[in-house]
Parts: sequence; C-alpha cells; structure tokens
Amino acid sequence: MTTALTDNLLPDEIADAITGQLAALGETTDAIADRLAALGITGHRTESDRCPIARYLFRLDPSLYAVNVLGDVIEVCTGTGAEITVPTPNRISAFVACFDIGRYPRLDASEQPNPLANPGTTIRKEDRP
Repeated sequence: MTTALTDNLLPDEIADAITGQLAALGETTDAIADRLAALGITGHRTESDRCPIARYLFRLDPSLYAVNVLGDVIEVCTGTGAEITVPTPNRISAFVACFDIGRYPRLDASEQPNPLANPGTTIRKEDRP
C-alpha cells in the first residue's frame, strides 16, 4: 500500500515533501520532460491545475483536493483542507514555460474522448465506419 504524500504531515512537512518530489524529476527541462513521459504523465497547456506538474503531484497523492502550478508558486489544497504554498523551483518554472509554448508535444493530453466500442463487436474487433 502506498502512503499518500500528505499523510500525517504538517503543512511545512508537506511543502518539503513536494519540493523533494519536484527535485526528483530532474535538473533540466528536458530531463523533467523525459521523466514525466516515462511516467506516462501528460497535461494541458496554460492550465495551472491540469499541467503535467499538477498531474504529477496528483499522482503522488490522489487525496489532494487541488493543485495549481502558477509562475513562482505551487498552491496545494489537501483533502483535509490544509492550504500550502510552495515556491516553484526555477527548473520547474522553466519546464512549465517550455511546455506551455509547445516544446514538449509528447506531453500534451488529448482533447479527444476515448472512443466507445461498437456494441456489436466481438473478440475485440470493431467495424468502424
């Protein structure tokens, strides 16, 4: 069983844990992008609560209520209502800026919904028009 990032921690300890997890992503924007891609994490450009960094933090702790990755801070609200503001490391800010201008298209989440299977299909084969 995985322990959530915020389990039994005080706000300062949560901020330290988040900072540590962000440091684990890498030292450069390319390294961060490679690590996020390896984890299968994608996101939406210019959306502070749906960017790859926000989704990374949600994956680390699904009990988080909200994550907003803003220019120089990351705002986190835990499931217990604690609100924490973490300074955004420079390399994370640089990554987000690069992602927002399209430098890492492999991390773009699809806007298309997953297609539904044709209800008359069998053996995982579909007859699509």
